[in-house]
Amino acid sequence: MNEKKDQCSRLATRVDIPDFLIPWADRFYEPLEVELIDILGNDAPDMAAVASRWEAAPDSVCPQDLEAFLERSFKRGVLNRDDRWHYRVADFHTRYDIWALFESWQDIPDDIQYLLNHWELDFYRDRHRDLVEDLKHNRVRDISERWPEYLLLHEAEALIDAVAQVYLWPCNCRAMMGRCRNPIYTCLRFSNNRGLGWEISKQRAKEIMREANRKGLMQSGEISVLPDGAIDGALCNCCADCCFPHLLSTRLQAEKMWPLTRYLAHADRDACTGCGRCVRRCPFDAIALDKPANDLERAFIRINEEQCRGCGICSTGCRDKAISMVKLDGVDSLFDKQVI
Repeated sequence: MNEKKDQCSRLATRVDIPDFLIPWADRFYEPLEVELIDILGNDAPDMAAVASRWEAAPDSVCPQDLEAFLERSFKRGVLNRDDRWHYRVADFHTRYDIWALFESWQDIPDDIQYLLNHWELDFYRDRHRDLVEDLKHNRVRDISERWPEYLLLHEAEALIDAVAQVYLWPCNCRAMMGRCRNPIYTCLRFSNNRGLGWEISKQRAKEIMREANRKGLMQSGEISVLPDGAIDGALCNCCADCCFPHLLSTRLQAEKMWPLTRYLAHADRDACTGCGRCVRRCPFDAIALDKPANDLERAFIRINEEQCRGCGICSTGCRDKAISMVKLDGVDSLFDKQVI
């Protein structure tokens, strides 16, 4: 019992597991993986060095196929690997991301799940806080930096056309938070981290995106430009309930900046029939339906520009084509820098 407790304590120190999760560490790491983490320590050895260390370790059994074991540990987010195939222990944020995406919640209690989600959200907030503050002070964007911005449907389609490959992933925000019933398999990434995504055609990617839009999910491009000019990042199909960027924007009072607002919705009074569909679709309660003064008048929508994020969900859902998206001037958008 004491040996297992010591092992969990060492694991928590090495991978930065939060204290409240230590009793549940075996849900995330298998015994042989814990031993591997002990053997690697803070170093970054190659496979031959790992094998040598393992054979020298007391009371340990080296996996029959060490290469396959290291590859599996890499894919599970237990290890990181550099271009020279040197291995290093990954922190728990990395492991948790993969676990949430592909291994479900297993038997983690609801209260522990809640704490874990907010621990990860705090990490996301702290990692991006400085960039958000820079945006508030109108710093000019560096195209190598990635931050989210709302894209209209036709812009999202153009983004898909501009990238080399598209890989379908589960949405990590929705997999972690679980606050809505929207589809999970909606994240369209442009590189394939750890080889875990499914490469799909651009046509299939557009179909997934259009269906997500029909269900009321917003399109957000989280992109940057690599030194060779290639576009990296992802096209996200977001809800306002689970999406980390949206939750962060509320915490840091950056609602128009993260994701970046580039448009505002505008209603055509003559075309609007007052059906209220856009009111129901708006993720931010930015649209209200004004009741008519008498039976001779129609209901008409009122758009609160302070609350509107410019996601375009109201416009794509309007059967009467009564809502247009008006471009804002002076917004530092990567999409408008003619890299797409």
